[in-house]
Parts: sequence; structure tokens; C-alpha cells
Amino acid sequence: MKDVLSFTFNGHVYTCRNESSNVSAAGLARPSNAEWRVALDGVDVFQFPSARDDTEESVRRRVTEWDEAGCQLTPKLVTAFTEDERFGE
Repeated sequence: MKDVLSFTFNGHVYTCRNESSNVSAAGLARPSNAEWRVALDGVDVFQFPSARDDTEESVRRRVTEWDEAGCQLTPKLVTAFTEDERFGE
């Protein structure tokens, strides 16, 4: 299994990276701390624990289920102000 998997689903590009945290320079990371970090159109949106038996199919299925459940992040609306309320204008 690759450590990086990219695919397009519902018009969005997903990039999944299998990473370990708290890695020591003295040795390998424990297998139990590895996780898949998922980016949606280049922005990290969620992660989940990786398993020794993960396949491209199982990782893709987990991400597409998340997408289909409506868990995508949507951009927050930004309101532009033409007058600064602090100055009573």
C-alpha cells in the first residue's frame, strides 16, 4: 500500500497521507500511532487511524463515505464592511 493516495470524487480532489506522529530519531514509530490524514482540495479536513490491512480501496471507501455523509467543510461567508461601526459612521 502506498503512503499517499490521491483521487477525485464528487468534483473534489482528495489526498490521503499515511503518517506517524511522535517519531523518535532512535527508532521507528509504533504502528499504533499511524493515521491517514485527508486533505480536501489541498486543505486537511480529517484523519482516521490506519490499519495494517488497509488497501487503496478501503481508504477510498472511508473517505467517500465521509463525503457522502455530507461532512464536507464549506467556506465561511465573509461580510465586507464599508463603514466602521466603532466610529458611528
